[in-house]
This record gives sequence, structure tokens and C-alpha cells, in this order.
Amino acid sequence: LGLPGGRNDTGQTACTDTTGAAIACAALTGHPGQDGRYGRDAQAGAPAFNYVALDASGSATTFGGHACVADQVTGLVWSTATLAMPWGAVPAAPRCGIATGWRLPTRRELLSIVHHGASGPAIAASAFPATHSAPYWSSDAAGGQAWAVDFSDGGTRLLPAAQNHVARPVVRPANQPPT
Repeated sequence: LGLPGGRNDTGQTACTDTTGAAIACAALTGHPGQDGRYGRDAQAGAPAFNYVALDASGSATTFGGHACVADQVTGLVWSTATLAMPWGAVPAAPRCGIATGWRLPTRRELLSIVHHGASGPAIAASAFPATHSAPYWSSDAAGGQAWAVDFSDGGTRLLPAAQNHVARPVVRPANQPPT
């Protein structure tokens, strides 16, 4: 994905053939290198996203009622709030003990939290409980349109930038390298 600090796995633990039919990952000969066999998910036997829940002050807490999620793979901190807003609006309010730097994520950053083994929403629900099965704005634009990641299925699409959709603010805290 080209994210600084690393990239998340996909949440995909199954393997498929050319037609999309499920096959045993160990039987892969003509379709090598699938994430369902070689990714961190496959090694863990379950989706291997590595999130830490943060409370409103930025301290680690338990999942459930948390304000932010720190991604230990990419180094990004995500607000768990789902904000309805026009494209290009800057979600600048302080969150989780981080006063500045909040912004719309890039399309690649949003794709790093998609759980391809889930749908409706396609995300780790315990980490991001307020996620809608809807398009979320990214900061990427093309002409009068902007890219969004749809968390109903993890797909991407170009939408008119004049429309209102939801967004999830993100920040890369200063001096906080990923583990």
C-alpha cells in the first residue's frame, strides 16, 4: 500500500481460484502468494490487525466506548467518530490528546483498515464500532470528484465532491513511530 511505517494485512483468510471459488490454501499451485495463505492473518489464524484503543485523553483503554484507535502497524491514529461532512472539510478538532494534524485520510490509508473478510461494514467492528456501511471520503480527488472507500464492501469509487458523505479523521502523531 505504500504507507509509511508498514501496511496492514487484509483480514482475508480464505484462498480462491480464477473463478472466485474457494479452494484450500495448501492446494495453491496456479495462484501463489495469496494473502489467505501468506499474510499475517494466515499466520495468526484470524484477522491480524493490531489496534490499541485510546480514550479521549489519548491513554490506552479497552475496546468499547473508545475515542480513537492507534494502528500499531501503520503508526496512524484514527478517530472512531463518523463525521458527516462535505469533501475537503478539515476535521481539525482535538481528539484523544492530539491537538493538531487531524485530516482526511488518503485512499490508501482508508484501504489499510478495510477488513476484506467482513462486510456490512467491512472493518474490524470492535475497533471501529461507529462505522457505517457507506462511502467514507478520502483526501484524494480527480477533477470535481473525490475518491471514497465504501465500508459496505471495501470497494473504492469516485463521487461528486459537492455531495455530503461521512469521513473518519486520521493523524500521524509526531515522534510516534509504529512498532
